[in-house]
This record gives sequence, structure tokens and C-alpha cells, in this order.
Amino acid sequence: AFDVYMLSAWMGAQGLGAEAIEWLTNCPPGVLEQEPARMALLDAYVARQDWSGIETCFANEQWAGLDFIRFAYLARAASEQGQARAAALRWRSAVRAAGDRLPCLTALARLAGAWGLADEREALLWRIAERYPAADWALRDLHDFHLAAGNTRALHRVYELLARNRPDDFAARNNFAAT
Repeated sequence: AFDVYMLSAWMGAQGLGAEAIEWLTNCPPGVLEQEPARMALLDAYVARQDWSGIETCFANEQWAGLDFIRFAYLARAASEQGQARAAALRWRSAVRAAGDRLPCLTALARLAGAWGLADEREALLWRIAERYPAADWALRDLHDFHLAAGNTRALHRVYELLARNRPDDFAARNNFAAT
């Protein structure tokens, strides 16, 4: 299945997205049930910006541990088609499917950032920061975002988490007290 993904990615890079979709949908039975092949087909639809194709192909599937990715892309497809309510519903499904698994939440936060979904990304970063104290990167991203926006209330919350997570960190305690 990894070879299928690599060949499909090459086809997409060569501008052969339609051919990649055609080839992938005609693979032997069972091939598209494997994760790399599913992602290859999804990538091919995205490369062609075939949002309705994503809906048709992936709406009724189940991807077990990767269902959060499927829902995220279905949310993007709905958004790209002007279906804001469906997009919001599917994004919530993606977050729910991710649960409290750090790698899944991280992947969703990265997708949200790449797609310009600032509010969704921020919500995921807060969730990560609150549940995973060792994930300093989430607090750094929140700090940078809110510092640039001049959002003192949110910075206070960032510093509060930092002070709670690192009680011996004088700078964190100082920033918390100062905001």
C-alpha cells in the first residue's frame, strides 16, 4: 500500500491527479482499505480540489484510528463548497474522533493552521496545553499568537498554565503575576 501511495503522490506532482484517482479507484479489492492507499486517494482529490468527490468517496467510510483525519477533510470539503454548518459539524466530529490522543490533536492543529482555521487551531492548542503539560510547543504557539494579537486575557491564561506546570520557573510565575 505504501508503494501505491508513493506512485499516486508522484502522479499528483506530475499534474496527473485525475489519472491518479482513476488508477486508485481501479486498484484490486482490499488495496484501498489500507491507510496509505486511502490517504493517496484523498490527496489526489485535494490536489484536484474535487471537494464533492471527497464527500462522495469518503462520507460513509470508517477509518478506525484515523477517522479524525477523514472528518477533518470532510469538514474542509464542506467549507470549500460553502456549507459552513456542515463544515463545523464535521470539524467537531474530527475533534471528537481524535479524543485526547496527543498525536491526533497535534495533527488536527497542524491541519487547522495550514487551512487558516485560526479559531479551531487555537481551541486545539488550548486542549493540548491543558491536557499535556509537557507539550511546551502548544503553549509557545498560544503565547506567540496572543502576544501578536495583544490579547492580555489569553496571555494571562498562558502564563497561568506555565506557572502551574513549572512551579519553579520564576519567569513563568512573574509573567502570570504581571498580566
